[in-house]
Amino acid sequence: MSKKLIANGYVVTVDPARKVFSSGYVAVDGAMISAAGPAAEMPPAHEFDEVIDAKGGIVVPGLINMHQHHWYTLFKGLADGMLLEDWVSDFLLPLSLRLTEPAMRVSSHIAGLEMLATGTTCSLNHSVTTTTAELVKASIEPQAELGIRQVYAKELRCRTPGNPRHP
Repeated sequence: MSKKLIANGYVVTVDPARKVFSSGYVAVDGAMISAAGPAAEMPPAHEFDEVIDAKGGIVVPGLINMHQHHWYTLFKGLADGMLLEDWVSDFLLPLSLRLTEPAMRVSSHIAGLEMLATGTTCSLNHSVTTTTAELVKASIEPQAELGIRQVYAKELRCRTPGNPRHP
């Protein structure tokens, strides 16, 4: 496992004391943060495989997306101008009945890449579709492959106007 040093950044620890270092460092050993502190206490650079100079940048823990529907990435820009209620019942739910494993896998991968690009490293996957074990797996696996932590939440619905044939 590699050791990385993120140096000279504005470090927001989000620890219980809410410490912030205007010029600080974060040491990473493999996938774990091993230390964080002010630049004056930074370990020597030669102890690390990689040193990232974060001067002028903010170093923060990964953000959390608390309400994500991964499969929505497939329908961005479609049905603009619809009221939310109509969009859900007349557009999204009928489309959700046609989602396949490959479509779910692609949409999850796209959603993951978009989240990582914005600093999001954890999400709540709010599933509102009629799912099978295979569709759930196709939604979860790409997130794990990208290194995103995920909570999978299944909303239970019965027959609704937008999904009258729900099993």
